[in-house]
Amino acid sequence: MTGKDKDYRYMATSDLLNELSKDSFKPDADLDHKIFNIVLQQLDDASGDVSGLAVKWLATCSILGYKRARFDDICDYILSRLCNSTVEERQRLCAAVGAMAQELKDQGIPSTHTAYLGTTISSLDE
Repeated sequence: MTGKDKDYRYMATSDLLNELSKDSFKPDADLDHKIFNIVLQQLDDASGDVSGLAVKWLATCSILGYKRARFDDICDYILSRLCNSTVEERQRLCAAVGAMAQELKDQGIPSTHTAYLGTTISSLDE
């Protein structure tokens, strides 16, 4: 997932996301932490396709049996990144929050954290 070839990174990220989406995939705490960090790094990928997959993953993990603490970690990560982000980075992070909110809405899951996060991001643009 860190190779120089963007197609290789895309395929690796896509394959990982497909595995994560399976009900049978049950990572232990250590593997869960590693996956979480790797995919969050993909948000910064130079390829828009790869960073788009990372955005999709954030939305998916919002509803996929991840512990509530993991969702809080995602929100903390996004907020910490916003402080020193460029306009392009902020757009990717906003896309991630929007995708998370939509996925939660589609699944009928309350999105209180996401709503607060979205409000915070909006206030940074003013």
